Amino acid sequence: MRLFEATGVGCALLTYCKSVLIDYFLEGKEVLTFKSIQELIEKIKCLLKKPKSDKLLGQNAQNRVLHEHTTDIQTNQLSEIIKYNFGK
Repeated sequence: MRLFEATGVGCALLTYCKSVLIDYFLEGKEVLTFKSIQELIEKIKCLLKKPKSDKLLGQNAQNRVLHEHTTDIQTNQLSEIIKYNFGK
């Protein structure tokens, strides 16, 4: 849920790398991920050196959310999954 809340309002998101994340966002273009504390620190330092990059990440992620991950879209997808698996 946090993924969509933060990105939906245009925030740059730096989050722990989970395999399901790639189903929703492009790493490096829409969100940033880390697998260790050291990697987290490195990415924070990079963001601090390039303040415009976090704005671009946020905008890219927000565009993705507003075009592909709205509540209506997610509800319709879930409905299709239920219909496919349980008929009607």
